[in-house]
Amino acid sequence: MLSTGPGFRCLLLAVLGALALVPAAHAASPGVNVNGVPTSSNVDDVIASGSKYARFFVLWSDVEATRGAFDPLLLSTYEDQFARLNAAGVKPVVVIMGAPSWANGSSDRFVPPRNAADFGVFAGAFAAKLRGKVAAYEIWNEPDEAASWHGGAPDVAKYAALLKASYAAIKAADPAAKVITGPTTGNNYTWIDGLYDNGAKGSFDAVAVHTDTACLDRGPDFFYREGGQIGQYSFLGYQTVHGVMAAHGDGDTPIWMTELGWSSTTKTCGRGAWAGKKPAGVGEAGQATYLKQAYHCLSFDPYVQVALWFDLQDLSAADSELNRYGLLRADHSQKPAWGAFHDVAVNGDQLTGQCAKLDGPAITVAAPTDGSVYADGLFMKASASDPNLHSISFYVDGKKVTGFSGAKIQGGRFVSMLWHGASNLSYGTHTVTVRASDNIGNVSNQDVQVTHVRRGDLNSLQPVQLRVTVRGKGLIRRVTGRVIAPTPPGGRVHVMFQVRIKGKWRTRHLVSKNANRPFRVTQHLARPGKWRVRVRFMGAGLYRASTATARAFAAR
Repeated sequence: MLSTGPGFRCLLLAVLGALALVPAAHAASPGVNVNGVPTSSNVDDVIASGSKYARFFVLWSDVEATRGAFDPLLLSTYEDQFARLNAAGVKPVVVIMGAPSWANGSSDRFVPPRNAADFGVFAGAFAAKLRGKVAAYEIWNEPDEAASWHGGAPDVAKYAALLKASYAAIKAADPAAKVITGPTTGNNYTWIDGLYDNGAKGSFDAVAVHTDTACLDRGPDFFYREGGQIGQYSFLGYQTVHGVMAAHGDGDTPIWMTELGWSSTTKTCGRGAWAGKKPAGVGEAGQATYLKQAYHCLSFDPYVQVALWFDLQDLSAADSELNRYGLLRADHSQKPAWGAFHDVAVNGDQLTGQCAKLDGPAITVAAPTDGSVYADGLFMKASASDPNLHSISFYVDGKKVTGFSGAKIQGGRFVSMLWHGASNLSYGTHTVTVRASDNIGNVSNQDVQVTHVRRGDLNSLQPVQLRVTVRGKGLIRRVTGRVIAPTPPGGRVHVMFQVRIKGKWRTRHLVSKNANRPFRVTQHLARPGKWRVRVRFMGAGLYRASTATARAFAAR
């Protein structure tokens, strides 16, 4: 388990979907990490916990300090204790890492070997001696971070060579054993993408991730986004990893979360980017709560097959973040997390309800309707509902037209606009997209197809109704009215006062009004005579031009 500051690059992957609202029957098989080599005592604890898997580190430098000579006592310890675990139905997982000085030319065991083939030879030889006793081998630990990969920056190409050599050797020695990628620090989807780019596909049976990152004090349902995807240091970021795998045609390969956990310390964070700025843990009660919630969250995603708690027992009695991840205290007494883990391991996930809200706001599009046509301006109107609603935006053909936020969109309020720029679009079909987002980065979209037509193509446009009333006496007349349409039509209404001269109606007064609102005009007529009022909606957006004429009257 390592700490790191974020260093991200965005992936343009549209592969991820939202979590289902009803839990699936599947739950990841629970297991534990064990400090040090297997002993009678810690194997007893693993069995008592109900764990289905137990993960141990095997350092090449300890097993084969001298080339060609395995430590017989250490090898015998692994054989005997793994046999006990197998007899109890617990599957051992071995992390092979480190290199002896003869292989890497260094006294630092965490410097990778100069020759990937040498590592493969050791991995195959070890697997042959433990044939049938080890369920899975992880190749190195967190090779994506300098804390475990010394002697230079982590190198995905160099690691991929190590993985490929190990896979071939282990499968030759023990075909039933699985080979797992070196687990990433957090859900490092960028690193996994690099493995595929370096030809590692087909050289692993599962992808491993770690989610017990430094000073984690938020629950498994908390997440943030990077470039639209769930971020590396979010517990749920394994979904982004799976998206990368699917994008490489490997979506059926499972994920193993070989470390998950929360420290029970109550101290302040002492390392990483959050040193001195936040709690380093969640306390013992919080640890137990988050343990159960984490396995519940994993139950929604059956491609996560195995999840191993970090770790079985606290490292020491000293209260610090790294010392307090255990299910057992340093004095071997049980924390609340022990009971929580045992319950999950024996009885399965008992929680109900969704894990985290990953879906965007619910959108209602009032205008335009799907399949509608417009000639000039395009009227758009929509609302969205979400307890954390952040914004509503309108896009046409992928380009943003406008957006709304704040109080004007809350409570399901509709926002709208008449976009005159739509008249500049090419004639034909266009896509209007209403996009709504919440405060945690969830986004939803709703598309509507519209067709831009020429104003003269009246058959494609919808009609409106005009309601007109004329009142008054003498030379004063008052006209009230409105344009009746399914949605605000936009455009203008011309109110024309016409007088009869030599058998023809002549317009003497013209007033233009906004067609979106009821209109009112008071006019002093130019002269006595026979008059009438004509109202013409000039046509706009989805609607064709229309005319209404009120009954003629005599003005004196």
